[in-house]
Amino acid sequence: MVRVKDYEIPDDLYYSMDHIWMKMEDEKTVKIGVTDFFVKHYQNISSIELKEVGEKVRQTTSVGRVETIKGSVNLYAPISGTVKTVNQEVRSKPKLLYEEPYARGWLLVIEPSNLDNEKRKLQTAKGYADHIKKVIEMVGL
Repeated sequence: MVRVKDYEIPDDLYYSMDHIWMKMEDEKTVKIGVTDFFVKHYQNISSIELKEVGEKVRQTTSVGRVETIKGSVNLYAPISGTVKTVNQEVRSKPKLLYEEPYARGWLLVIEPSNLDNEKRKLQTAKGYADHIKKVIEMVGL
C-alpha cells in the first residue's frame, strides 16, 4: 500500500489520471472502481449511474456518473471492452464508495478488448501517487 497524505493507493491495481482503478480479476475480466482520492474529494454522493451489462465501453469515455450536492461527475473507463457485471449494491448504497472504495465499492466488471495496449496508458501505484502529489501541490490540499 502506498500512502500520500490521507489517501490510500493499493499496490496491486492500475490507475487512470481520472482517479479510476482497475484490477485484473483473471485473463478475461477486470474490475474497476473509484479511488480513495476521488471519494474524499466528491463528498455527499447521492446516486450512481452506470453502463449496463452487455454495453461496450472505450478507454477514456464515460461509463457512468455520480451525483453530488455540487453537481454530477463523469466516470471514465480505464480500459475498453464489454460490461459483464454491474455492482448493484453500490448503486443502491453509494456510501459503499466511502467505506470500501477498493473492495465492496467497486463499480463494474469489464471483459477487455485491447488490454495489453491500453494497460500501458495506466499508472502503477507509484505513478498514481506521483500524480496525486502534483494535484495536491497545484490545488493546495
